[in-house]
Amino acid sequence: MLVVIAIIAILAAILFPVFARAREKARTASCQSNIKQILLGIKMYVEDYDGRFPGARYRPPGLPQYTWRAVVFPYVKNEQIFVCPSNPNLFQETGDIAGNYAVSAWMFCSIECDPARNMRVSQLIHGVYKPTSSFWTNIPQATPSGPAQMIIITEVGPGCGHIDFSGHFRCGGSNAWFATRPFTGHLGGANFGFADGHVKWMKWLQTFSPIFMYPGDCCSDTNYRAMFNLHPDVVRAIQ
Repeated sequence: MLVVIAIIAILAAILFPVFARAREKARTASCQSNIKQILLGIKMYVEDYDGRFPGARYRPPGLPQYTWRAVVFPYVKNEQIFVCPSNPNLFQETGDIAGNYAVSAWMFCSIECDPARNMRVSQLIHGVYKPTSSFWTNIPQATPSGPAQMIIITEVGPGCGHIDFSGHFRCGGSNAWFATRPFTGHLGGANFGFADGHVKWMKWLQTFSPIFMYPGDCCSDTNYRAMFNLHPDVVRAIQ
């Protein structure tokens, strides 16, 4: 009996991690499907509104506030797709639908913050606009070449707590600030939705190098180089 129990215990120790990994892979696939549906909803919105991206937030005078999720919802008709099954960090703003996903503040700020930015977003997506900041000038090899290299939506960790994110995450922030923003619950990585509509699982550092996949964000070349001198605890969390 003791031998049988010992064998069962050994098998359980071997198989439980395998089962847990398989379960997480299934959840990762479910999350990828969610992001894919959201991207399709965004694409339909863009087609309906003459190429404009949704705004991250809407604050009409004297009316309730609402967010990009509320704007995209009519195209997806399912609040559950805004929730990642592996991410316990639900967040909700005024007039918002609760969820785990956040959109690029730079690309989704085209209506609320800077109407001219919408033109630059369109040019970026079509690969005809190159920012001229010191970052792009000094590190041109890191410039995304088109929509397939531009992240517009991802999962975020407990430190973000917003319906949009500053794509660079690290640039201009401390190591501690960066460590709580990304979500790494999918076997050490996260799912990222790109401007061309595809979704990909990646490690966070892969989104910074060799291509900086957050176009338009205010990352200086100095801060970009500093990203690779992170505290060891942060590096372990995102590699």
